[in-house]
Amino acid sequence: MRFRHWCVTPLLMALSVSACTQQSTQPSSDEGTTTMMSAPLEIELEALKKPRVQGGMLVFGVVSFGCSKSSDFEIRAEAVDGRCRVEVVRAVRDMCKRAAEISTMRVEWTAPSDCEGLPLEFANPSLEG
Repeated sequence: MRFRHWCVTPLLMALSVSACTQQSTQPSSDEGTTTMMSAPLEIELEALKKPRVQGGMLVFGVVSFGCSKSSDFEIRAEAVDGRCRVEVVRAVRDMCKRAAEISTMRVEWTAPSDCEGLPLEFANPSLEG
């Protein structure tokens, strides 16, 4: 029997789409019903190029595929061991399909009161290049 590729392709596409839409189920407290919930996204620190403070702004470079904007990032800071530890977290994914490039972001920022006068330390990995 001759195997036809045109029959397999739709099946493989359906399987890969179903794998991308993985959802978890969690029993609800009322009458044992099941509620579908999306799995939470893991938060990772964005790789930064030359992060710095300029005036009242945090300025840093990130990899962008064409849709990144400053409002896509959250800034977290806390005093740790005599330093102000700053984390830049991407809150919105860049879903564009352009070629990757380094884009400079400028985010308004004021150090929290427990960080005043402390040297800054960025927890994010460094983006080389």
